[in-house]
Amino acid sequence: MLSKSRRVEIGSLTQPAEGATMYMVAENTSIPVPKVHCAFERKGINYTPMVRIPGKMLRLGWLDRSPESKAKILSQIKGIVDQLRLIPPPSDQVISNIAGGPLFDSRLGGDRTMDLLIHYKNFIDISAKTTMEMRSCLTQTGLW
Repeated sequence: MLSKSRRVEIGSLTQPAEGATMYMVAENTSIPVPKVHCAFERKGINYTPMVRIPGKMLRLGWLDRSPESKAKILSQIKGIVDQLRLIPPPSDQVISNIAGGPLFDSRLGGDRTMDLLIHYKNFIDISAKTTMEMRSCLTQTGLW
């Protein structure tokens, strides 16, 4: 049963790996993230039941905030990004989501890791100047 303290993300853009990502962030940082009960797919629709975190969307009222309030919020966001950057990467050097599955970024369009890499390659000059390390990062290492 849903209530004011629970919510369910539903849709084709909601990915089950988001639940694993939120769990990993909660375990490795002090960043407030919703507690995820589970994540699953049924008939092509993804569901992620979780605890609702109280608050308002940042964009609501942003223009009405004082410069001091905006600076405080931006400082908090910087702290969040700093914590995320301190999370050690997985030991295997692959491009994947936190659960080891394919990446998905709804901002790019497409739903496969290869689609992401194609967008990424457009920003990098694959030439003789490209280091071997960079080339290895752009090499397909699995079935996508």
